[in-house]
Amino acid sequence: MSTGGALLEVTGLVAGYVPEVNILTGLDLKLNRGEIVTVVGPNGAGKSTLLKVMFGLLRAREGAVLLEGRRLDTLQPHEVVRLGMGYVPQLENVFPSLTVRENLDIPARYLSRGDYQRRLDATYELFPPLKAALGRPAGLLSGGQRQMLAMARALVPEPRVLLLDEPSAGLAPDYVELVFQKILEIRDSGVTILVVEQNARRALRLSDRGYVLELGRNRFEGPGPELLKNETVIELYLGRPKTGGDS
Repeated sequence: MSTGGALLEVTGLVAGYVPEVNILTGLDLKLNRGEIVTVVGPNGAGKSTLLKVMFGLLRAREGAVLLEGRRLDTLQPHEVVRLGMGYVPQLENVFPSLTVRENLDIPARYLSRGDYQRRLDATYELFPPLKAALGRPAGLLSGGQRQMLAMARALVPEPRVLLLDEPSAGLAPDYVELVFQKILEIRDSGVTILVVEQNARRALRLSDRGYVLELGRNRFEGPGPELLKNETVIELYLGRPKTGGDS
C-alpha cells in the first residue's frame, strides 16, 4: 500500500531501437512509495522497452525518468543501481556457470562486509531454499529457483525500487503463485515495485495501481482491481475468464 508521495516518475517517454521507429510514443507513469504497480498490454506495446529505458539499458529520445527528482535516463545501469533501483530481466537473469553464492556476490561489491552479511541474511530469510543451494551452479536450478535467485540478486544492494520483467513467465503453476507471494513480501519489506507481466489478471489483483499500454503510450490506468472490472479492458486485453476461476 502506498505510503504517500511519488518516488519515481516517467514523463513523455519516447524511445526505440531503430532510428525513426519509436516503440514508446509519449508514455507517462508514476510510482508512489510502497506501491506495487503493474504494466500490462499486448505484445509490442512497449512494456519491456519501458523497463530498459528506466534502468539505463536504452536511451530515451524524449522525456525523462526521475527518481525523487533526479534524472536517471542519462545514466549507466551501474549508476542507476547505486541510486537505488534494481532490475530483474525476463531472460538471462542469472549466471548459470556460477554458484548461487557467486551470483549473490556480484552485486555486493559496493557493500562493506557487515552490510553484505546483513543483506545475505535478509535474502535467506526471504528465499530460504537459496541458503541450502549456495554451492550449486545456478544453471542446475529449476526455472522457479532461478527466478528466486534473480530476484535475490537484485535485492542485495537494498534498492528502493525494483523493476520486474515478466517474473512468472515460463514457470510451473506452483512457482507462479510463489513468485507473486514473494512480490508481496518484497513490497512489505519496504521496496516499491514495478512489474511488467503477461499474467495480467493475477498481477493486477495484487497491485495498488496498473497501467494498460497500447502502441507505446498509456491507454488505461487506475487501481488494479478496478482495471480488472473495466469492461473495455476486459474485452480488448484481458478476455473473459474461464468458468470456475479468474486467473
